[in-house]
Amino acid sequence: MSEEEYDFSQALTWFASLDDVARENFVRACESADPSIDLPLLARRISAATGRNPDQTRGLLTGLGGILGLVGYDPDVRHIAANYIVSLIAEPARIDEAAKRHIDRLLRCERSIGLSSKAQGVMWGQGRVFKHAQTISQIRPVFQSDLETCVDSAVIVHDLRIDYREGTFDSAWSVAMNGRQIEGLIEALKRALCKEDNIRKTNAFHFLDSEYA
Repeated sequence: MSEEEYDFSQALTWFASLDDVARENFVRACESADPSIDLPLLARRISAATGRNPDQTRGLLTGLGGILGLVGYDPDVRHIAANYIVSLIAEPARIDEAAKRHIDRLLRCERSIGLSSKAQGVMWGQGRVFKHAQTISQIRPVFQSDLETCVDSAVIVHDLRIDYREGTFDSAWSVAMNGRQIEGLIEALKRALCKEDNIRKTNAFHFLDSEYA
């Protein structure tokens, strides 16, 4: 069993261990949720709506998202997928029919889980995808050749660290900037936001990242 299958198996075992009411509430939340720009964001929303474990929710939706891309609307394929999912659950013989029906309904959540998975594929397929940023600012003295001379010059250096995801890996890179260069970066980002505002006003699509707008 791969690491991804193991994580999915753990989340499935957790889901199957919930009582009927808790599973029903979870499934209904998935059925009624709007799609998100990626599965982790959808998982946070589902977890907040149901009060369920966010890590297990993310593991469950991530596994289901990958399967939904293969299942489509074919009931025979969905039946095969449901049996595969049950086989990943620890002690599958103890899974009752209600739990199997809940799993089948989750496999029908094409709009919420399926579209979020596809949107994630589009975004992450761009290569390096931004996660967050931070800066560390320092005053760096500049000494004269004669080190006995009292230092009276300095520069302000801002180290910009960008954390990003590339495929399934998280990484980071840093770049040193001064105040003028930061102003240039801010202007470039402002232009990107202006372009986004223009696109949102002139396009009839439902943007999956609207919660960020």
